[in-house]
Amino acid sequence: MKLSLRNLWKQQPVKLLIKILVSALALWLVYQRVHVHKVLTQIVKTPAGCTLLALGLFNLSQIVSAARLQLFLRQENIQIPFAENLKLYYQGMYYNLLLPGGIGGDGYKVYRFKTALNIPVKKSVRALLADRINGATALMALAGILALFVPLQFRIYMKIWIALGIILLLFLAALTLIEFFTCYIPVWWHSLLYSFIVQCLQIAAAMALLIGLKVPLNEQVVYLLVFMAGSLASVIPVTIGGLGARELIFLFSAKYFALNPESAVTLSALFFALTVVSALPGAFLRANITAEQNIGVLT
Repeated sequence: MKLSLRNLWKQQPVKLLIKILVSALALWLVYQRVHVHKVLTQIVKTPAGCTLLALGLFNLSQIVSAARLQLFLRQENIQIPFAENLKLYYQGMYYNLLLPGGIGGDGYKVYRFKTALNIPVKKSVRALLADRINGATALMALAGILALFVPLQFRIYMKIWIALGIILLLFLAALTLIEFFTCYIPVWWHSLLYSFIVQCLQIAAAMALLIGLKVPLNEQVVYLLVFMAGSLASVIPVTIGGLGARELIFLFSAKYFALNPESAVTLSALFFALTVVSALPGAFLRANITAEQNIGVLT
C-alpha cells in the first residue's frame, strides 16, 4: 500500500464539508430546543476550579490512553519511547479534532510509523484498530454498569438483560481477540484495565463539571450515563470531533430521563471545549521518531 501525506489529504475537503453540515444541523436542532442564554450563563458561572480539575483529569486519561496504545505497538515491535509516543498521541488528537477533514490522527500515526520506522501499514493499522476496539469495549461495559444504577423505572428483568449484555460484550471482545488479534492476547486484559481507567478518569472529569453546574448528586448517575452514550455517538465520524452528535444525545436523553436540558447541553459544550483545549498542544509538539529506535528488535 502506497502511503504518503499527500494521499492522506486527497478528497478530504468533501468529507470536511459534510461533517461541518452535519454538525451545524445537529447544533441547530439542539439550540432550537433549549434556552441559549441559560446555557451561556451556566458556562460562564461554572467555577474555574471545577473546569481546571476536569481539564486535568481529561488529560490524565489521554496519558493513560497513550500508554495503552504503546502496549499494542510493542506487540508489533514498534519501539518508541513513551515520551515520543505521547507527543504523537497529542498530535493525533489535534488532527482528529481540529483538522477533521484532513488526514486524521490515526492516519498521521500510520504515516509517521511508515516513513520514520519503515513499519508496514498493516501492522500499525492493526495496532490502532485493536486500541480502538479495546477502548470501545470498556466504554460500553461501563455504560452498562452505570445503567444498572439509574434510579428509574427499570424493572428487574431489564437489569438482568443489561447484565447479560455486559457479559456478552466481554465474550464477543474475547472472541474477536482470539479470531483476529491473536498477537495481542498477552497484553489484552492489561490494556483493557487501562481502558477502564481511561473511562473512569473521563467520568470523573464529567462529575467535576456536574458539580460546577450544581447538579444534585442523586441525579449525576443519569447525566453520566447520558454522557457515556454521547461519547459512543461522537466516535461515529460524521461530525467535527463529535460536535453536535453528543449534544443531540444529551438533549433527547434529557427529555426521556426528565433532566434539565440546559444543564445537559452545557455539560456537553464544556466537555467539548476541554477536548479542544487539550488538543491544541498537538499543533506545536513534534515527536522524534527515528529508525534507530527499532535497531535490534525482531521483525
